[in-house]
Amino acid sequence: MGLGLGIGLGLLLGTQAWAEDCQLKDYGTLPVEMIGNQATTMVKINGKDTRFIIDTGASFNTMSSANASVLGLPLQPAPFGYRITGVGGEATVQQTHVKEFGILDTTLKNVAFIVGGTDTGDGLLGANLLDAQCANPQVSLTDAQGKPVDVQPVITGITPQRIALKLANTTGLQPGGYVLHVVPQRKAFLVGCTKQPEAVAALQVAPPLHVVIDYTLSATCRGQGQLTLGHGSLPAIAKQGVTVSQPIDAATCANPESYTISATAHFGDGDQATVGPVTQPADAGITAGLPGGLTLSWNPAIHSLFARAEANQCRGSG
Repeated sequence: MGLGLGIGLGLLLGTQAWAEDCQLKDYGTLPVEMIGNQATTMVKINGKDTRFIIDTGASFNTMSSANASVLGLPLQPAPFGYRITGVGGEATVQQTHVKEFGILDTTLKNVAFIVGGTDTGDGLLGANLLDAQCANPQVSLTDAQGKPVDVQPVITGITPQRIALKLANTTGLQPGGYVLHVVPQRKAFLVGCTKQPEAVAALQVAPPLHVVIDYTLSATCRGQGQLTLGHGSLPAIAKQGVTVSQPIDAATCANPESYTISATAHFGDGDQATVGPVTQPADAGITAGLPGGLTLSWNPAIHSLFARAEANQCRGSG
């Protein structure tokens, strides 16, 4: 027969050691059901409702191998030499991490459990459930000489594989090279949060986009030979993600057999790049790539040239 009652539950947020900025947050009253002489409560393990025994006198959360198997939790080796001792003697253990541990209306991330011992009975919630989570990584941006810039990145999202960052204002960043510094923390089994080696990434800030593409479009026409259909400049591109176009009067070529295009892109910093000549049959379009994410294409169905600057993207690996 179970007896229902409740206990207050508070979690210490911040560093694991006491400090002036430590805060005790009240998460509410935890419903407890006494089964025999054991205090138990319902929690969620990766979304699955599960009953656990509450024992804050125990140093660590534990569950049996049978519990872990039923809950679909992957097992990993525990630190070398780590064992548990009980009434039945010593036992070698493993460890697992629960990605989402739901208690009250709170979801804790990556909660560690010892796995071992008897294969009967409920799991046990120990004192490490109250451990603080690791602080966010330390992130900073410097110029190529190591001097911090005025506007620093802000973390907007974080997972074990990826960090999402945002710069509130980039108007003060001059074109050139920058270095992103990241010092992560890792919560290790029975050790807590420790700083990891710094990771760095080189960034390049490009000057504002301004490009003009000069083109020559010709056609091989049946009975007419080679004719130049168009020669000039497409409208200037001054923004990423923009497409510009130029209609071409192709009426002078009555029976085109093929089209040929050549182009030179002139960039605002004085650089230029050339593509072509590229030739395709009259019933096929032409698409050619240029540096800086630019593409130039000819659509013979509507007799128009198009140039597009792809939108800015930051690509990285997790």
